[in-house]
Amino acid sequence: MPNPFDLTYLTESSPVFGPFAWAFYVVQALGMAAGVYLSFAWKERNILRMQLARRLGLVLIALGSMGTLLGVLRLRDIAPFNQRYWFYLMLLADLLLAGYLVYYARVVYPRQQTPATGREKGSRPQAPRLSATGADQSSLNGAEEPGLTPGRSRREARQRRKRKKRS
Repeated sequence: MPNPFDLTYLTESSPVFGPFAWAFYVVQALGMAAGVYLSFAWKERNILRMQLARRLGLVLIALGSMGTLLGVLRLRDIAPFNQRYWFYLMLLADLLLAGYLVYYARVVYPRQQTPATGREKGSRPQAPRLSATGADQSSLNGAEEPGLTPGRSRREARQRRKRKKRS
């Protein structure tokens, strides 16, 4: 077998697929199918994961369709696309995507899941506690937290809306 990284091997025309070319072609077609599934059929309750799946799906559709198209053009023996280096360029693009996915999963995605309020992971924001009269306990103690407004009960809010509708 000739050296697969030799310049003459990479640039010579070869419409015949070897076992690695067929495997790469099938992987590209499967990647395109996975992209279609992630973009249009995947259902997720978590908004961040849903957005991530849709973006990843669109990228997989783009790269998979480019790889599949290159494979079809090579099988059809179209002059500039029947050279072997096109598959190497697609492999490089796929490896770059895989590297970016690892970076995104380890660095960017965990930052997006943690709220910017400085709370620890897993803790829920605490609603202001209301007394029986509906007044905010923190305002009664004189220790108002910044950004909190004195709250009212849901019942009072509904009654106020009904009064506005009547008048």
